[in-house]
Amino acid sequence: MVSPLSQGHLTLLDHCPRKFQYVYLEHQSAPVSWVQSQSAAWGTLLHRVLQQMELGLPVEPLLAHDPALARSISALRQAAPHLFGGEGVVWRKSEHRRSLWFSLGDPEEVPLPKGEQADVGLAPGFGLVMVYDWIQVQADGTIALVDWKTYQRIPPWEQLAHHWQTRLYLYGLAATTTYAPEALSLTYWFVAPPGTGESPQPQGMTFAYDRAQHQQIEADLRDRLRQLHHWLHAYQTQGEPLPQLSPTASACSSCGFQDRCQRRSSPRTDTLGGRFPPLDLSPEALDRLLASGV
Repeated sequence: MVSPLSQGHLTLLDHCPRKFQYVYLEHQSAPVSWVQSQSAAWGTLLHRVLQQMELGLPVEPLLAHDPALARSISALRQAAPHLFGGEGVVWRKSEHRRSLWFSLGDPEEVPLPKGEQADVGLAPGFGLVMVYDWIQVQADGTIALVDWKTYQRIPPWEQLAHHWQTRLYLYGLAATTTYAPEALSLTYWFVAPPGTGESPQPQGMTFAYDRAQHQQIEADLRDRLRQLHHWLHAYQTQGEPLPQLSPTASACSSCGFQDRCQRRSSPRTDTLGGRFPPLDLSPEALDRLLASGV
């Protein structure tokens, strides 16, 4: 049985099934640029400070050595004071982990991958896991999910609305609690990393939820995971790789697996005058980097 799938895995699967194979099934990693690693490190530190604040632990020693981080935390507290006060809050937790089993339906309709037994008491399916940066239960019976983002630019609303993190996090909480979908919301708070010029004020973007969305996400999950199940069956029983993108796909030009996929259009050299593929510093690329582990 494969490990639980996160929103990062689902995003990667949509982006490129073959890359999903390399990262998720074969545990390989592509080279990471210095800029990406620095951005990821700053994002990790921001998450750590916010988690310690929620736990009531001192954060002054961390902030004293990083004035830029201290300014960002101060600006976030000013922009979203409701997240850091106790008024109207019944329960709050950071780094909250939830999981569920997503059944694919009738076992006779879905072949079992190699190594899975039909008598384990579960229909074919996948485990799904969600790790919420911040979850807050309100006195009015609603639940506010919060996720911290450190993108250099804010993605369009439509792009985030269809992102697997938005969809899976809302779906997963509704599926594992008795709360109605209409009681849930997810807000991304964008805190710009240092080195991006004059840092803008933190901005929030909220997504409401309802039963119609819940049913659509469930249908989308079933379609994608049934397809993945068939791909895994062929991969494990016949050694058939997962599909690649089209040779003309623009995403291949900045992928770290170009050589393995035989998609490099010209030889790469390691001299100062050599040609290198352009770095992918888009929010989507950074999100895949940060989410690839869980």
